[in-house]
Amino acid sequence: MTRPSRSPLPPATAGTGAMADLLCGRGGAIVTGAALAGLLLATVAAVQRLVLGVPLHAAELAVSAALALTVGGLVGSLVVTRRQLRRERDLYHALADLSLEFATFQRLQGGFEYVSPAVQSLTGYTQEDFYLRPDLMERIIHPDDLPRWQQHQRHLVATGRSSSLELRLITRDGLVRWIEHTGEVVRDADGGVIGLRSVNVDITKRKRSELHIHHLAHFDALTRLPNRRYLVRQMDGQIAEAAKARRRFAVLLIDLDRFKHVNDAFGHGFGDRLLEQVARRIEQAAGEGSVVSRFGGDEFLVVTPLIGVGAEARPYAKAILAALERPFLVDSQELHVAASVGISLFPEDGHSPDELIRRADAAMYAAKREGHEPMHFYVPHHAEKASDFLAMENQLRRAIDQHQFLLYYQPQIRLATGEVCGCEALVRWRGGSGDVVEAGRFINVAEETDLIVPIGNQIVGEALNQLAVWHEQGRRLKMAVNISARQLRDPHCCDRMLERLSRGVVPLSALELEVTETGLLTDLEANRRTLERLYQRGVSIAIDDFGTGYSSLAYLRHLPVNTLKIDRAFVEQLSEDPADQAIVQAIIAMAHSLGVEVVAEGVDTDERAALLTRLGCDIGQGYLFGRPVPAEQFPVAGHVYAPAPIAPRSGAELLH
Repeated sequence: MTRPSRSPLPPATAGTGAMADLLCGRGGAIVTGAALAGLLLATVAAVQRLVLGVPLHAAELAVSAALALTVGGLVGSLVVTRRQLRRERDLYHALADLSLEFATFQRLQGGFEYVSPAVQSLTGYTQEDFYLRPDLMERIIHPDDLPRWQQHQRHLVATGRSSSLELRLITRDGLVRWIEHTGEVVRDADGGVIGLRSVNVDITKRKRSELHIHHLAHFDALTRLPNRRYLVRQMDGQIAEAAKARRRFAVLLIDLDRFKHVNDAFGHGFGDRLLEQVARRIEQAAGEGSVVSRFGGDEFLVVTPLIGVGAEARPYAKAILAALERPFLVDSQELHVAASVGISLFPEDGHSPDELIRRADAAMYAAKREGHEPMHFYVPHHAEKASDFLAMENQLRRAIDQHQFLLYYQPQIRLATGEVCGCEALVRWRGGSGDVVEAGRFINVAEETDLIVPIGNQIVGEALNQLAVWHEQGRRLKMAVNISARQLRDPHCCDRMLERLSRGVVPLSALELEVTETGLLTDLEANRRTLERLYQRGVSIAIDDFGTGYSSLAYLRHLPVNTLKIDRAFVEQLSEDPADQAIVQAIIAMAHSLGVEVVAEGVDTDERAALLTRLGCDIGQGYLFGRPVPAEQFPVAGHVYAPAPIAPRSGAELLH
């Protein structure tokens, strides 16, 4: 149907009185109502006298003339005013029709007087739909936004002030569009509100951009999980609700163990794909009602209101750990992931997101340090340990910058002859106070923070310098230098060592790199490739602490190895424990069958030295032969130990 044009402005009315009213009330009065009535009466009397043939006085003629002019003026003004009103109405409609915005005028108690054509492109509904259905606007507003819109309408009428709000419309096709709705009241000549007019601007694109920016700011792009910023805001609300309801909840900080090794071995893209799978596993295990966040790097945070008491948190955390223990398949590569979990509880461990997260973090690091249990609840001393850890990390960074690391050297003796044949370079740290700190005090922190790489680089350089000095002095020693598995995975580490060796006067065979058995097995194939490069160039390779993983001895024949170092745990009980004797004897026999020399650590007594000699051990290292000392105190190569003349016995005899 065609709707006649209707204007928010009241139309002009017909009739002289109405005309007078309109002009006097709206267009500015030409004469008053009383004067006009008098003029009309005088004119009637004058006409009567003219009809009867009675001559008119000059005053009567003047009044009649004035009336004629006035009426003519009024009629003319009326015509002008009505034309002006039409022009203004038509102009208003024309402008509104041309606008891209959806504009309306609706009577306060009635339907729509005007709806612009732009309504159809925005809502899918036509102008006629709105004219026929006065409640259509309310029907298409999103249910969640309708109460705000209704309150907005009431506010407009009550205050008379123009105002705006953003809300959603549901189009005829079921799509959601955002609009900025600006409304104002329309008043009559007496100041009364007769209706509301509005302009509705499509802001869907802007809102989508805002939502996208908000998502980027509050969600992790890789895992699509909430990020730290979003989680902290959520925790603020959970803390308030839990405090009011006197409920408890748990915060779990989950950190993947040795994840950096994955990135080093397979690349960051591979690591990212693994993290995506880890995120989905944690989400599924956490269950509904819990918030899972990627906290940063390989750390995830779970806030669960399902925990009523602390005891319930333990099986909950175990379920998450169990989910992560199942193998992952990434790019056809099967991987096993281990994790450490720290748990804090509200309200016992904190009343703010920061406190709860810090204490879950401290508990997680305690789990990593202690190693035997992957899950720890927060206890106060964890915070102290975490603080000590951070302090140590900062001190180590300064020590690296200031080159505060140095080497002490412990002699290695060929047991059959008592001759000094080499040494092990052991790292020490000379702090600002001048005290020398042994490696056991700081090496774990260096490993966990990856500071072991720059420390190791400095140590290798210092060892090569000292080797060069000794060789120039004619002291042909082999020097063993400890290298972490993390250094082996550093793509530049091997190149730097080979470059320095190729430029120096020290033969490559004079350097022996020691890597622990457990570190080697972390990523056996990648480590094997690096060691193979060094071995092929003549660098000697030693496996340190051998025996702690003796259940995996089969791997040995696939590695480029020159030396095995038997862990001191077996040597210290050698004379008392027949089982240790059997293990040491088996290690020595296996090594010799592969053409590998054997070094025994912890040789502190003549009895141990003699027993190792009978078992066929090649080299001994321990306090019996000398403690670690600075280079200037290291003994001159030669015979420094005289083995006791003990008659050899068979291995079978040793076991009885």
